[in-house]
Amino acid sequence: IGGGLLQIAALKKAKELGYETYLTDMNEFCPAREHADNFYQINVNDFEGTALLAKKLKKENKISGVYTQGTDAEFTVAYAAEEAGLFSIGSETARKCKNKVLMRKALLEHGVEDVKFSEAFSYQDCLKASKEVGYPLYIKPSDNSASRGITRVENDEMLENAFKEATSALLIESELILESEMIGSEHSVDCVMYKGILYPAGISDRVFLDKEVFAVQTESITPSLLNPEIQKAMYKKMEAAAKAIGIKDGAFKGDLLLDKKGNVRVIEVTARTSGGFDSQ
Repeated sequence: IGGGLLQIAALKKAKELGYETYLTDMNEFCPAREHADNFYQINVNDFEGTALLAKKLKKENKISGVYTQGTDAEFTVAYAAEEAGLFSIGSETARKCKNKVLMRKALLEHGVEDVKFSEAFSYQDCLKASKEVGYPLYIKPSDNSASRGITRVENDEMLENAFKEATSALLIESELILESEMIGSEHSVDCVMYKGILYPAGISDRVFLDKEVFAVQTESITPSLLNPEIQKAMYKKMEAAAKAIGIKDGAFKGDLLLDKKGNVRVIEVTARTSGGFDSQ
């Protein structure tokens, strides 16, 4: 699912292993298309359309699984596989990764992360939520990624434009999330869950421009320069997050933060490999 640059490594590996591949993407000229055996022009967020295709191909005994590599399509993958009767982490579990509000609720309920947050469906909700969360805060669309639609907000005057920015970046969900600011260094953590056991798959240190309003990542340092004990703590946090979300098998990636007190905090987690070229 998804035909960007990040899928090419997976398609090449599939061909090495003797698999026939069926690629979906909204762009008929996507970079990965030439590496796939078959192509279907379907948006990666069109989970219903993808599920119809998966069921058709499964019925014809042409596919044995649904996969993505570094693309924000975890819900589409899980839903399509579930509908086709193939291995799936479950669409409800995947939605907890895609939807930041559901993710925060699960992490809070299981004692994994306690950052202040509140959901909002309207600008009036945002005004109310800002009083509960407190400034500075970040307002985000609940179901987008790569910092799309996210703004750092310092006061009520900035809130309306930030609300419009976040709302315009919503994909299929309808709510926004407001979160209090966490200060520290940011790190991307890749893992593979198998039968409920976490297998470490690499940590990279993320480098950003100063976040005056928007977050812009400029580089990634791989492998991480963090000391081994902190890296162990990050994997332990990821294992707790996987248990809270309900992921027992499959790729699991997190954006974690190391604060000034040395505490590992969760920015977000998702059921896929990381973006960039680390997992490739």
